[in-house]
Amino acid sequence: MVKKIDGVKISVNNDAVSDSSEKARKEIAQKKTASKIKKVAPRKTSVKRKVKPVTKKEVSKKELEKSSSPKTSQRKKKGGFFRILTSIGLTALVVGGIMYAWQDKVIENVEEEAGDKTETLKLDLEKRLSNLKSKITGVETTNVELKKTLEEFKKKAELLIGSKKEYKNDDLGLSFEYPASFGTVQFATTTVASSTIINMTFENNEKLVLAGVQDSYKKLSTSSPVSMSELKGFVEKRKKFYLLGPNDAEEFEVKPAQVIIFDGGEAILLDKNSFVVEEDGDGIPVDIGDNVAFVFNLEKKEIPGLVIINSDFSMLPLNDFVLMMESFGVN
Repeated sequence: MVKKIDGVKISVNNDAVSDSSEKARKEIAQKKTASKIKKVAPRKTSVKRKVKPVTKKEVSKKELEKSSSPKTSQRKKKGGFFRILTSIGLTALVVGGIMYAWQDKVIENVEEEAGDKTETLKLDLEKRLSNLKSKITGVETTNVELKKTLEEFKKKAELLIGSKKEYKNDDLGLSFEYPASFGTVQFATTTVASSTIINMTFENNEKLVLAGVQDSYKKLSTSSPVSMSELKGFVEKRKKFYLLGPNDAEEFEVKPAQVIIFDGGEAILLDKNSFVVEEDGDGIPVDIGDNVAFVFNLEKKEIPGLVIINSDFSMLPLNDFVLMMESFGVN
């Protein structure tokens, strides 16, 4: 086989050429690979150094430096804040669940108790209503009976009030009528300093009193007002009325509220406004209080006059008091 190499014809053995060309190709390939390896930057070989052991103190110091760095502290703050929020949220959920369950249980118990109490109250009210109905029925029956009794009592009271009793005293030359309901007249006398004092009361009305003193009676104390029961009648002078006091020449001018004419004489009706009091005086000379009284004269010289005092108008109203006075007779 003839080949041209650089313009020169060369006869070549095919087998030898093939072997040499194969070697040439391998050499060219090795050169290319070597050129590529030369182009790559040489790598630094790692050199083993002796590592100094790190102590716990240095580790804690490094950790402290890391933790104290602004970025680390910010990350920790953010992480702590989120952890707190998460804990609060979980706690709220747990507590809320517990509260809800507790409230639900409490409401259920309250409803049960309310139902029981309502039922008990209902039964109690029904029982009370039943008892009340029984009582009302009994009260109505009692009221009917009481009404009947009251009507009968009123009729008897009207008859009793309307009925009169007569009292007569020959020693005094006195007689009068009074309501039968007052009972009997109780006549009594006492002696003070050799003088007689008369006192008449009624069995069922101690607020109605007749009194008088003997003509010889003298009041021992002059510092206190004269009692109505110490008066000795009255006298009329020039159309003016004067009460006769217990002592000699002792007179008290009065303006009667009313003058009553009766059989054998007349009586003057007095109250606390009937007394004539001088401007420089010491007040009412006779102690009449809030009572009303009739003063009248007797024909008997030993007891010149009497006073009848009424201190309870509920027992004997004023009109009935006047009617009673009009029934008097003196002889």
